[in-house]
Parts: sequence; structure tokens; C-alpha cells
Amino acid sequence: MGQCWDGRTHSSEVQSETRSSTGGFRIDGKTSSNLRYADDIVLLATSSDKLQELLNRVESAARDYKITMNAAKTKTMTNTEVTLEIEVGAKRLEQANSFVYLGCRVTKYSDCPNEVNSRLAMGMATMVKLVNVWKNKSRSNSNKLRLIRALV
Repeated sequence: MGQCWDGRTHSSEVQSETRSSTGGFRIDGKTSSNLRYADDIVLLATSSDKLQELLNRVESAARDYKITMNAAKTKTMTNTEVTLEIEVGAKRLEQANSFVYLGCRVTKYSDCPNEVNSRLAMGMATMVKLVNVWKNKSRSNSNKLRLIRALV
């Protein structure tokens, strides 16, 4: 589940609420219930009940610092066919099939064709932005080729 905070002031204190979680997954010999970066957090749980409990703890800690969780930006995701019924406040969260975290698309099925296509599209968009460089007759073709190799 991906989470974006509305405020940044005490986000690390709020996110620390996930450290004492007993749920989560074993990654490299350690149990992790969350992935954090800046003011974003992905909560990890092995069941819907544990996810709801973890989310409730984070939401409670956020309230202590007068931070509100934006239910419209908060999504759930599962790698099963189960429909999650997770709530923030009184609002049920939307269930997504994928989300972007640190520039990588994480999908329900852990596949990556969409990720490859997305990165190719981003690369093409960058190449198009350099149209003035490609059309510039004063730049040698060898320099243009070196630039392409550096970008790829």
C-alpha cells in the first residue's frame, strides 16, 4: 500500500510507528513492515487484518502530530485475488493493481513488461527534448553518437 503524507514536519516520527510492528515480510533476514523514503511509506502485511492494524497505528501517530492522511492518495494492493476492505478514518481505500515507488512500477503480479515500456517511453521523451541538439549542424555526428550512448 502506498501512502503520501499531507504534512512533512513530523513524518519520520509518524513513520517510526511501523518499527514495532510484528507483521511484515522477511527481507534479507530481517522482518520489514514498511518501505520508507522521505515522506512516503509503503506498508507491508501478511493479512488484511494486520494491514488495517498497522495503518490504524500510523494514522493514530499522525493525528498526534496534527498530520492528516489523505485517503484519496492512499491505495491498497495485494498479490492475491482478495478484495481488501481497508479504511482510513471512515473512508474505504481504493485497491490498485500497481503503484510507482522510487521511479519503479510495482505490480500485483511482480511482472515488469510495463516497467520496461515505461522506461523506454521516458528515454524517448528525453531524446525528443534534445531535438535542437540532434538538428544542430555544428555538432559532429560522433559527439551526437557519444551523447546517445551516454543516455542509454
